[in-house]
Amino acid sequence: MNVFLDFLEPEAKVRILQSSAASTLRAYNREWDSFCFWCHDNEEVPLPANERAVASYLETCAEQLSMSTLYRKSAAIGCLHDLNNFPSPSHTPAIKSLLERIRLTKSAERIQKSPLMEADVRQMVDALPINLLGERDRCLLLVGFAAGLQRSELVALDTAHVVTTTVGMTISIVKQNSTRRVVIPAGGNPATCPVKAYDTWLERSEIHSGPVFRWVTRHGQVRDLRLSDKSVSLVIKRAVSTLGKDPAKFSSQSLISGRRASFDTVGAKRTG
Repeated sequence: MNVFLDFLEPEAKVRILQSSAASTLRAYNREWDSFCFWCHDNEEVPLPANERAVASYLETCAEQLSMSTLYRKSAAIGCLHDLNNFPSPSHTPAIKSLLERIRLTKSAERIQKSPLMEADVRQMVDALPINLLGERDRCLLLVGFAAGLQRSELVALDTAHVVTTTVGMTISIVKQNSTRRVVIPAGGNPATCPVKAYDTWLERSEIHSGPVFRWVTRHGQVRDLRLSDKSVSLVIKRAVSTLGKDPAKFSSQSLISGRRASFDTVGAKRTG
């Protein structure tokens, strides 16, 4: 189903099909579908969209996606407005200025990030809300810290890759030509035990198979969509702000560097 084309009048549909490559249409369809999904969850109208809604959408995506993807999202929204003879919110000075500000911020974020030590992670998870979003973030932070996984490895986890017992959990990191395992012993404190956090998240989200870490809407609905790797940084920044620290100084790498410094107290071990 091509949601992008469904929003076009027949004449405009013919024109875009004749002038655009199939790959471009697939990309625009994907981005427009994402925007419509966001508008539905945030009670906004996608067409014609107002500048405020587009700005909020792009800012929401900024923590998770690259600049090239943000530019493509903006272009897809603008293209559909142009083809339907609506003023394009993507072409306004405010949206162009927003994208430039996001670009500069992302460039600054490439500098070395501060580590998150074990005590920091404990405080972060203690401050999380007791709801589905909080349970997901608690699981992500505790498992990510204890296992020392790269963000791409963390969000790639499926339930089939994780085995839990009363004494710990074993995570299989499956790559194209190899599989490695990470063994995490159960913690003494249930509030900060990664095994307990994992079991609680799966039970309350009713996830039985497929991706472990998924989108949770602001209304508390768990989607089938797997989190992107850049969502890990968003979770960390949101949680670290509760400690009174500057979120800009932390990223997904902060969990790994902090774990290395706290390795003896965490006790996770890798096995080949």
